[in-house]
Amino acid sequence: DLSFGPSMNFLKPGMLDLNAQGLDLSGLPSNANLQLYYNNNGVWEPIPVRRISVDLSAGKVQCKAGEIGHFSQYAFGY
Repeated sequence: DLSFGPSMNFLKPGMLDLNAQGLDLSGLPSNANLQLYYNNNGVWEPIPVRRISVDLSAGKVQCKAGEIGHFSQYAFGY
């Protein structure tokens, strides 16, 4: 997961672009619909994302234009 701070809300959503590699994606089903979530006081809620790309064999995840409205804790899931 990813954590950003300090705690604040944005007037308009920030766009999160993220490239992660070297991940162990062996437990991820090949047909999984990966989403980006934020932790809303213990409840994981999906957030809008333009595109998420996954390369299982290379252990890569790319997120393009995830709309984050505040600094918080974020994670990928399905």
